[in-house]
Amino acid sequence: MKAVTRTLAPHHAANDDLAIVADGDLPLTSEGIYDAVGGHAHRPRIVFKVLKLYIPFIVLVPNPGSPNGFEHVRMFRHYRVHPAPDRRFRVRASSDYYREWVIATGRRPSRHDRLSPEVFERVLFAVQVHTVRLTSRQVELPVGARYSVISRVIERKAGGGAQL
Repeated sequence: MKAVTRTLAPHHAANDDLAIVADGDLPLTSEGIYDAVGGHAHRPRIVFKVLKLYIPFIVLVPNPGSPNGFEHVRMFRHYRVHPAPDRRFRVRASSDYYREWVIATGRRPSRHDRLSPEVFERVLFAVQVHTVRLTSRQVELPVGARYSVISRVIERKAGGGAQL
């Protein structure tokens, strides 16, 4: 039987197989009020130990260099939700989701309404964008790690309505 010998490469070469890539791109834009079009909501998930429903928005950021004068930047609006029976979720009447659902539909929900996130889809809103500067542990983020999120929906500008 032949003896097999291995030659190990220098220690730094062993990390050549370790490739780490960014999971996604977190946008960063100036804080302010922008027009944005709502998208299809994602099933709630745990974010910073809290159950959150998140809705994507395409934010129209003015950019004179773009062909139509705007950049389309994808940002999310997160809403806290609570588990309920039968794979449903519950929100309080004082919650951001409830209040912004009212903005999206233009009406208060009746007692037995299901507050479907579909009311945000394909609707133009005015939204407020802010920069996340702290981690969940209230530690300041380095400048290069900061990103923008939608902090609130201000008004419905076009589309949607009280159809749901």
